[in-house]
Amino acid sequence: FSSRLISDSCQVKNGNCDPNAICSHESTSNAVTCDCKIGYVNVGSSSKVICKGESDVDSIETFISLHVMCRRMSGQQ
Repeated sequence: FSSRLISDSCQVKNGNCDPNAICSHESTSNAVTCDCKIGYVNVGSSSKVICKGESDVDSIETFISLHVMCRRMSGQQ
């Protein structure tokens, strides 16, 4: 039996990010960040990113509301 140390969490199951998200791994803290790919918007939360196609979002108002909510949740204004 041998065990291997995985140095980049994104190498396994995209770091548990949504399939339409890009996984980033911070090696010092071992933190994983998920960001939706271009053309997708996060309809989840900052800790549980769920990426949906922009065309799947009901309306532009919903898209804007989600964007504002995400920015507030991440501490941006």
